[in-house]
Amino acid sequence: MVWQPSLPTAPTLSSWAIAQLETLALIFVIILALIVLLKLLKKLGLERWIHLGLLPLLKLLGIGRSAANVTVIGFTLGLSYGAGLLIRYVQNGVLSKRDSTLALCFLGLCHSVIEDTLLILMLGRYSGHFMGTVTLCHYCYRYDCPLA
Repeated sequence: MVWQPSLPTAPTLSSWAIAQLETLALIFVIILALIVLLKLLKKLGLERWIHLGLLPLLKLLGIGRSAANVTVIGFTLGLSYGAGLLIRYVQNGVLSKRDSTLALCFLGLCHSVIEDTLLILMLGRYSGHFMGTVTLCHYCYRYDCPLA
């Protein structure tokens, strides 16, 4: 075995609970930082520029202006935060079913094709995986492949 974790003492229920609390605190800090980043983007007006930059792509995909905000937030700050806003907008009647479905599909595709592939590349996998994914997505889009 190349690497083995070092455990100074036998694991106990209290050490597990402390580790879980540390993890929850770290998650809280990350979510708080993302919310602050979103507020900062809004205050500086950068969110508007991101909307304008993505508007041609969103129009091409058939996503309306009402879903642009959710799509941009989900694309920049992550899938779970964007999905939470998407649920809230649908419950409040801001988004139509069509726009919410298209935004969700776009966010899912971005997550699976871009984020997961980049994660695999950062972990050191062969870059042919990225080209294979792009080629498969292009084939499915171009020829209405049932895999898509």
